Amino acid sequence: MRPIIGISCGKAGRHYRASAKVVEVVWEQGGLPLLIPAAADPEEYMDQLGGLIIPGGGDLDPAYYGQDPHRDLGVVEPDRDRLEMGLIKGAMARGMPLLGICRGCQLLNVAAGGDLIQDLADGYHQHRQQAPLSHPSHLIKIASGSLLGRLLGPDPLRVNSRHHQGIGRVGSLTPVAWSNDGLIEAIEGEGFILGVQWHPEWLPESAPLFRGLIEAAKEWKA
Repeated sequence: MRPIIGISCGKAGRHYRASAKVVEVVWEQGGLPLLIPAAADPEEYMDQLGGLIIPGGGDLDPAYYGQDPHRDLGVVEPDRDRLEMGLIKGAMARGMPLLGICRGCQLLNVAAGGDLIQDLADGYHQHRQQAPLSHPSHLIKIASGSLLGRLLGPDPLRVNSRHHQGIGRVGSLTPVAWSNDGLIEAIEGEGFILGVQWHPEWLPESAPLFRGLIEAAKEWKA
């Protein structure tokens, strides 16, 4: 049986939207994708899921981490913020396998009590790459002995990058990867709780993240 993997999605005009690449890689790696719309009550989905993915998207309302909006804050979707923060907290309370991608990594840090850098200014290299997401643009270093290291190996890895915000103060989770400019690129917690700042759905070498989530979901739901 394929474990059900919830994938949150936002709304654009009259349509809900989710990353086709995330949906496809979940299916390819053995999961059953279930899209969760921004208008949903997160608690009504929790008992159905074996695992959860919070994918990339726009900026989180900084009120969630006690800040006023920076002048370069991007588009905020209040319904999506509410849904995804509820899903993350519900999954963490249950020990459900969870993968946060880009925005999802940032929300995971905030849900764990941390905050964000609202706009990456001078001192950081280019994290909003102009190349296609299928092209890795910069290196990250991975902590040995981490879940991320076990999934992807301990060697430096080249990843893609499409974000203007980043993790600031870390919450109760553990940083396990960094770019060469010192920006945190991944965080993780007990069990399978993992957030990555890049977009692994576009990189075949990062597919083990999805495979690991799905295997963890099978064990958790058994």
